[in-house]
Formats: sequence, structure tokens, C-alpha cells
Amino acid sequence: MGKQGIVVLGAGLQGTCVALSLAHRGYAVTLIESHPAPLRAASLRNEGKIHLGFVYALDHSGATQRKMLEAALCFSPLLDRWCGALPC
Repeated sequence: MGKQGIVVLGAGLQGTCVALSLAHRGYAVTLIESHPAPLRAASLRNEGKIHLGFVYALDHSGATQRKMLEAALCFSPLLDRWCGALPC
């Protein structure tokens, strides 16, 4: 029996990443978005990132910025797999 189809609601950052990951694993994915283009609602106004809830301006040690950079770099292998390696 083949893999079943999956519907993902919302083509924001998270919905798009989930859809790409599932498609990469062989699922038939339908991505539903109310806007004409993906990444246009909350993802657009959120600069296309997942915010961990930190307030950068209050952290003079730089620890928050380092944590956010480390977290962002975790997405690099996924983006390389889905989109191909981008030139530096």
C-alpha cells in the first residue's frame, strides 16, 4: 500500500516547511493557502522566521543573539535538501 495523501493548511513558513518535508518523504501533499502566494501573511510580517520569544534589546550579553543564530542554522540542512545548496 502506498503512502496516503496529506493536506497541510497554511503556506506560511511552518506549513511550507512541513509540506516540503512530507513531500520529500514520498507523501502526496496538498498545500492549501488563502492568499495567492505562499509566505505572505504572518511569515511575511515576521521576516520569514520562527521567533523563540526572546527580547533581544534587553540582552546585553549577546546570549540571545547567539541562541537565535544557532537555532536558525539548524534549518540549513533542510533548506539545502529542499532547494539545493545556495552559493555563499
